Amino acid sequence: MKYFLTLFFLLITLGIMNGATIVEVFPVAKKQSSGIYVKKGEKLTINVSGKWSLWDKYKLVGGEGHPITAGEYGNWGTLLGKIGAGDIFVIGTTKEITSNDDGVLYLFPNKGKYQIEKQSGSLSVSVDGGTILEDFINTIIPTAKKITFDPKDGILYTNLFFKENTNVEIYAFGNWTMWDGVYPETNAEGHIFEFSTEGIPWGRLYGGLGSSFGQFVEIFSIGEKTTYTTTKAGLLSLYPYIGNYVAVKNGKMDIYIIGGEDATGDIIKNIDEQVKNNSQSQALAKINEYRKQANLPELQVDPILSQAAFDHSKYLALNDTFSREQEQGKQYFTGVTFEDRLKKFGYTKRAREMFCQIDSTISAVDLFFDSVYHRLRLLDPELKYLGYGGYKVGDKTIHVFDFGYIGDNESKPDFEKVTYPTEDSKNNKIEWSGIENPEPFPPGTVKPLGYPVTIYFKEQIQKVVSAELFNDKDELVDSFVVTPESDVNNKQINAIVIIPKKIMNPSSKYTVSVKVKLANKPDEQIFKYSFETKSE
Repeated sequence: MKYFLTLFFLLITLGIMNGATIVEVFPVAKKQSSGIYVKKGEKLTINVSGKWSLWDKYKLVGGEGHPITAGEYGNWGTLLGKIGAGDIFVIGTTKEITSNDDGVLYLFPNKGKYQIEKQSGSLSVSVDGGTILEDFINTIIPTAKKITFDPKDGILYTNLFFKENTNVEIYAFGNWTMWDGVYPETNAEGHIFEFSTEGIPWGRLYGGLGSSFGQFVEIFSIGEKTTYTTTKAGLLSLYPYIGNYVAVKNGKMDIYIIGGEDATGDIIKNIDEQVKNNSQSQALAKINEYRKQANLPELQVDPILSQAAFDHSKYLALNDTFSREQEQGKQYFTGVTFEDRLKKFGYTKRAREMFCQIDSTISAVDLFFDSVYHRLRLLDPELKYLGYGGYKVGDKTIHVFDFGYIGDNESKPDFEKVTYPTEDSKNNKIEWSGIENPEPFPPGTVKPLGYPVTIYFKEQIQKVVSAELFNDKDELVDSFVVTPESDVNNKQINAIVIIPKKIMNPSSKYTVSVKVKLANKPDEQIFKYSFETKSE
């Protein structure tokens, strides 16, 4: 069994000779652990013998690699090293280095952009310095809490509470992959060679301080050794960063945490309530930021709507479902319909609900506001109240937004139209992912698209004569135009939405021109205005 595992890790620590550790390294596209932990400031002396080939058509070579340039690190197949999350360095056949980082020493061939195929041989690497990893771990075990993290779980709740301005020290040893069978296993820094999302290596280990249900007030990245000072109080959770992608995970990570205290029931209850309020405030601020740009009244939080939203997000997440209606008999059931759930709290005013699945609260608001139908709801001048709730289970984070409207006896805002982007506004987005259910464009539409332009009217639209968008060269922009008549989903919108079929140009001026017949006007009305897009 030991031999079997050795073959799969593709690296063997051969032993210790004259104070140096001897490691065998194979020509594979994978960072291979030396089994040696190095502290910042420690000196290493590395010597290399043996031969390998990254392709059977080339003869065996030593650590200097094949005489073919493969990127910034020189020869294809030259031996490279990396300590923890530090920079890659060239070893070749020999190297003396003082470490700038804490972490395990990794060894691997320089493959550049080329594939390794039908490889053979191996290198014997002598490392003088550092500490055998197992011995180092034994020094931290007495003061650390150890937890083994299977990435398939999505999120690891440590049940550790950290106060504000508290130090936490985290060690993460092991390997995992976010795409089993395709991407090689990597350490806590994620798939730095294979794939990044939003500038973050896929699968990088992160820590989040916040609630027991996966809503955070503070997040930070974690390497093999991370020392961090909290800025807020919260419960510590760990998770691999996967963004909005589907992962096929494998492997495990042994986590050692020094600091914090075991959370009691009272601590969890208090923190959860604080985080719920914080998340509500985030959602409210972001929505009001958009509404302010559109010259609309700001919303305010309604505690009943917030409780209903949180309850539904919990139901959806823990039952692994995605539906407006709940099923009686399932755990955390609070009412079949949205109206039923509100009546439970005595709320009878007009209200609507929206929900989505995405990483963060802010991203959820952006997702809705970047769209067509959901943006229209957020631009409604008669909206007055907001309820928000979020809940995370595994990789799934559900966000529920419940909206309340101005009452029948309350004065309503006076407006002719609401536009977004607004007239003469700057730094507007240039693209939209096209993510919305239902989709407001024909099946088979190529995504991403340009950023939607919305004109929402108070008076009923009787006829849209024309709706056009021009670029800064006065050229007509090829677009989908969604109107009450052309809407493929017959949503009965009272708006015109222009969706450019291609991503818009950055740092450019666009002009909207609309001719429309409104119910309260005897003549056709012409509306024309311009806005500018953001730089790249």
